[in-house]
Amino acid sequence: MSLHKIQGWIAKWDTLPWQHVNLEVYKNMPTLVVAECMYALICFLSLVHAFSHQSKVQKHRHLLLWACSISVGPLFCLLCMCVYEMNFFWYGQATVMVTPRFPLYILFESCSILYISTALSWFSGIQSPLISGLLVAIFRFSHDMISGKMLWLTWHDSDNNVDPRIMMVPISSTFGTCIYATCFAYIL
Repeated sequence: MSLHKIQGWIAKWDTLPWQHVNLEVYKNMPTLVVAECMYALICFLSLVHAFSHQSKVQKHRHLLLWACSISVGPLFCLLCMCVYEMNFFWYGQATVMVTPRFPLYILFESCSILYISTALSWFSGIQSPLISGLLVAIFRFSHDMISGKMLWLTWHDSDNNVDPRIMMVPISSTFGTCIYATCFAYIL
């Protein structure tokens, strides 16, 4: 990916109907504003959880998990937006948007589901990346199901990737997130 191509994308942002901060979202989609606040709160509480460990080793381990979750989590979403074969969804206008296609709450949502699922798999004693991946798939599936119903998120209907669905959520979205989270937990 070249710098010229990225500059071309940024230049097109001015033609799209979006705002960095839109406080009018609560009028049309009050449930999205509640979800944004809840994801920010859960992300903050997971940081508090990471700091709350008495053992120095556990504290460092959980802080590393939180830092990786908040930095790597949104990268998967951004990767999906850049790779043609994975670019089959659009987020609606949220209260705070980082780019025309990336709301800030996705940063918090990604951190929350990655941190909680990996910490739960560590806590269970199994410490299997597969457990973490399955937990993320459950969390992400419920998010996708609700956000699709509330129109916080839409999928392209013309792509073959999104044809097989369960409760209107593309199977490829759920399994892709599961594989990504399993790899994330395996690396940690």
